[in-house]
Amino acid sequence: MIEIIPVKNLDSEITVPGSKYIANRVLIIAAQANGNSIIKNVPDNEDINATIEALKKLGIKINKKNSDLEIMGNGGKINSPNGEINVKESGTLLRFITGLAALAEGKTVITGSNRIKERPISDLLNSLKDLGIECKSLNDENPPVEVIGGTLNGGTTKIKGNVSSQYISSLLLISPYVKNDVKIIIELDLVSKSYVDMTISLMEEFGIKVENDNYKALKVKSGQKYNAMDYEIPGDWSSANYFLAAAAIVPGKVKINGIDNSAEGEAKFADALGKMGCKVNRKDDSIEITGKENICGIDIDMSQMPDAVQTLAAVAVFANG
Repeated sequence: MIEIIPVKNLDSEITVPGSKYIANRVLIIAAQANGNSIIKNVPDNEDINATIEALKKLGIKINKKNSDLEIMGNGGKINSPNGEINVKESGTLLRFITGLAALAEGKTVITGSNRIKERPISDLLNSLKDLGIECKSLNDENPPVEVIGGTLNGGTTKIKGNVSSQYISSLLLISPYVKNDVKIIIELDLVSKSYVDMTISLMEEFGIKVENDNYKALKVKSGQKYNAMDYEIPGDWSSANYFLAAAAIVPGKVKINGIDNSAEGEAKFADALGKMGCKVNRKDDSIEITGKENICGIDIDMSQMPDAVQTLAAVAVFANG
């Protein structure tokens, strides 16, 4: 039995683990860079640990010391693994490692948990085929998947924007090492646009230029290379938002340090609390929320911060209106 004791006075200052959304992109990027990257404040969770193991299977050397990783990038030269790659429960890793496997000469089989084996992936496989890769599902459009890499020629592919932004991110992340330019035409409205923005922003930090035609088409010119660098993962907004919500509900005050306030997506949850009546104080690397007794109900589109939907639902129970 666990006894939960209500908090009457909330006045806290905390830090949260590094963002897994940024970490899983940065690890894929650093693995392709030419040289050693030091990635700091890497979150310790099952998804990120699965990513580290998958990269090691593809021939990437990684040294771990506490929350820091030294990643020895192979300059886009990826090895085919001995045996299957298991993404476990990580849908993000499934999509990103399927793309990365296209750079590895030879066969890569990617599998995961029973739940992962229920997730469709045919749209991503079709786009990889458009770019010259032989690949297929071994389970009726679901994982496991088989990728025969090394023939990634480039060209143009079309992909639905309303299915999963991670398919687009997967294609973008490997595009610099494709033989010819890659153009991704996005059909229908793009869901979770902020996560594609995150991918593009991180690629640019590591030296890659992505041409964005108002999210109707994305283009990456061939011949570009990721630069190895030292990078510190900022705090995870999805984790931070639970504590910000607590400040709104009690009400009380919570300050969170080590946060990137220039971020989009889940970072906008604090603005939702502001519309409900909370006081929001943002600085370069911190945010402070002060709640009030009578927060109000709001109408808000949560499509760009899907992880915060349930968190806001919990806050809404305490709102007037």
